[in-house]
Amino acid sequence: MSSLDSHVPQGHFLPWHRFMTATYEQALRNECGYEGAQPYWDWTLDVTPSSKFADSPVWDSKFGFGGNGPFVSLPSDTNPLSIVPGRTGGGCVTDGPFKDMVIRLGPLGSLDGNPRCLTRDFSPYFAGRYLGANATAQAMNQSDYGWFDKVIEGGPSFDASGTHGGGHFGVGGNLGVMGDLYNSPSGTAMLTSNLFLTLY
Repeated sequence: MSSLDSHVPQGHFLPWHRFMTATYEQALRNECGYEGAQPYWDWTLDVTPSSKFADSPVWDSKFGFGGNGPFVSLPSDTNPLSIVPGRTGGGCVTDGPFKDMVIRLGPLGSLDGNPRCLTRDFSPYFAGRYLGANATAQAMNQSDYGWFDKVIEGGPSFDASGTHGGGHFGVGGNLGVMGDLYNSPSGTAMLTSNLFLTLY
């Protein structure tokens, strides 16, 4: 199953993400000798009315993943309905441990090899709308798994993105790697975000 297949509403969205993060953790342990804990990013601590999403310690250049990319305008023919509201970046990450990282997959479903930099396109507005404690409470207050999954997974539009879309598009926007559903695991912070999602 491809990453995109797991993003089509079919009920196995959260189990697939748990499987993906467990597989990643096993690879770290068995192939890289990693012996530490598997970290997760509790985004509810960084998305509050008084916080500045981009100033979160997660994006620190020394102890975190590095920050946003510089602002890049979208092409003039971009469909206005596909623009992530409040996007602030889109360029190559210029600081932190992944500033020189080379992404080779994508964009979208391409497997042809397309070496390029790691990009981020923060949307503090989008993160605030879908990653705050209020969004977590909304998911946890659902009466059954079907509605819980629907709130987490969201729908096909930005207005119905759900918590999961808040992570992808709050960090990836339009031009960031995490906004590319085929290639989002290359986004470095995606796995810590997904691990928190699987704790629900």
